[in-house]
Amino acid sequence: MSSASSNRPTALNVQRLRAALVKRLSTDTPPQRIAASVVKGRKPSLHRRSLAQTYEHRLIQVVSAALLNPEVKLDVDIETYASTTPQERTSMVPQGNVRVLSEPATLVDKNGVIVLWYLPNILPFDLHEKLLKSTEHLAPLLSDGVKPKSCAPNWRVANKNFVPPLTGSSHRIQPGSINFSPGWFAQGHTTSKFPLLPSVNLRDDVNSSAWLEEIISPEEFMNSILALTHPRLFDAAVEMLNHLRSNPNTQAVACRWASVFSGIAVIANRLTPPHTDRGGLPNWYDSLASIGSFSRAYLHLPDLGISLLYRPGTVVNLCGNVIRHEVKGAWGAGDRVCYARFMRKAIFSHFGVECNTWVSQGDFTGLPQHVRVNSSQ
Repeated sequence: MSSASSNRPTALNVQRLRAALVKRLSTDTPPQRIAASVVKGRKPSLHRRSLAQTYEHRLIQVVSAALLNPEVKLDVDIETYASTTPQERTSMVPQGNVRVLSEPATLVDKNGVIVLWYLPNILPFDLHEKLLKSTEHLAPLLSDGVKPKSCAPNWRVANKNFVPPLTGSSHRIQPGSINFSPGWFAQGHTTSKFPLLPSVNLRDDVNSSAWLEEIISPEEFMNSILALTHPRLFDAAVEMLNHLRSNPNTQAVACRWASVFSGIAVIANRLTPPHTDRGGLPNWYDSLASIGSFSRAYLHLPDLGISLLYRPGTVVNLCGNVIRHEVKGAWGAGDRVCYARFMRKAIFSHFGVECNTWVSQGDFTGLPQHVRVNSSQ
């Protein structure tokens, strides 16, 4: 049996990936040509590359396209925006017609801070299928995560938000929602006098044990996306995970946990009202991966007047503590599953790990000057 407890929690070489991104950004490849090859899903030449090289190529291709394509500019300072109340934020961005994005892009504030990465078609097909198949192991846990309206004050588990299959069809993936973490505090017990412990469903559940084993390679790929889009957060998350792997209370699970994120929420066939992630920091990214057999859905950013085409294989890294997001409306036949990865500030604080910086366009050496917000103002 393989293990996730290698020296680095990603199988791809991070330094090589970062160097390859710099090289790609400094080429003369027209942005529209890069975007076209991504959106049309051009299949890589497998006979010319190893599997690892194929994954690296896809990563660099889509992330560079997001940087080189025309960014979506928000006429706000994100730090000011983050310091206001949710009610005040709704009036800070002028509302007009909803803008729909379908090609790789970044959303940046008036100072060039990248608050969201939109990365359609970045997840390779084989990793998509592996992640989807692994989710089948979680059927009993997902089912237990759906509660009747009468005893579900939390919308995340309320029965009314889960979508039944269309008439004459059935779900391959059991509707439900479940959270996993290799080490966190019980709800309401986030000070150092309480112990860090893995999720109960990871300690002694056979199904989740099989799931942990099968998601290793998809999670390593997701780690690499974070390593490219928010390098400092990735490095801090690696440090945090290493602490969990050496902590007696969390070691057994953390050494099998492949993700650098503090936790993963698996959400199957559910509508999601507008919300933010209150457990992280404003400058951190949550990472949302859309998988399934459905054909079309949208991730809406209601306060920004933007919707993202949210097909299977799409990854969105966003400042989820600040930017409200939702999935509403039917998506037709098929299953829709979201793997939502998140960080927890209480865990970072417990180990004295810090990451207080935002990501900006200026962080990407090789990015042409005409692309940067600061140079155009």
